[in-house]
Amino acid sequence: MARELKNKLINHIQDRQLNQYAAIYLNDQMIDIGCGAKPYKKILVPYVTEHIGVDHEDTSHDKSGIGLFGTAYEIPGDVA
Repeated sequence: MARELKNKLINHIQDRQLNQYAAIYLNDQMIDIGCGAKPYKKILVPYVTEHIGVDHEDTSHDKSGIGLFGTAYEIPGDVA
């Protein structure tokens, strides 16, 4: 999801809610399916020990932050 200036208020509200729920529900590893450019990585760093990105090989995003290529159905069992 692109973070555009015209959506500044929406992004602010969304980020605040994400922080609130991340503090309650996230810990240890997080698997981000369809991670793209990992737009929420900065927000989630304090709550997870590892942010594993999963995306398909043909993604148009920068592939350097992607940990696994494939789909949600192909995640190896030893990752989760």
